[in-house]
Amino acid sequence: MAKEEKNLREKLTDAISGLSKGVYTQKIRDNLRRYFGQLTYRYGGQAEDYTVYIIREAGIPKAVLYRHITRITDLPSPELLRFFAGEIGAMMISKERRELVNTRVIAYLDSLSAQLKVDPAHLQVAVSFKGDAPRVAAARDFRPIRAIPVDELIAYFKV
Repeated sequence: MAKEEKNLREKLTDAISGLSKGVYTQKIRDNLRRYFGQLTYRYGGQAEDYTVYIIREAGIPKAVLYRHITRITDLPSPELLRFFAGEIGAMMISKERRELVNTRVIAYLDSLSAQLKVDPAHLQVAVSFKGDAPRVAAARDFRPIRAIPVDELIAYFKV
């Protein structure tokens, strides 16, 4: 009986964990959708016109906004958090949590760089919006080289 209860408990825990992950992932996708919508309001055009590249600069993650092939602006680290966590979520993140997220994102970029055999100085993660869904890709010198599951990137920005 104890073994059956444990199995049931494990199953419930896994189910709740999966549900929680699904809710979190949907929230991030909603934040991305909202962010790209704000870009269209601020700069014009459509969400599909924009790509945010996550790069490593001076040991911290940074984002650069492009419209087609034109660089629009650099996005500071807090803006990068707002990109994933939303406006309210980004305001509620402590300095320690921001530093933790920065450390995890840099570790992800390092891991991705080694996996793809791309010099870290030439590696970017491109986030764009096509139709109603965010798209993520590893890029070398701002040219996509491999698709990345959105959930994979989200895991490193989880606060």
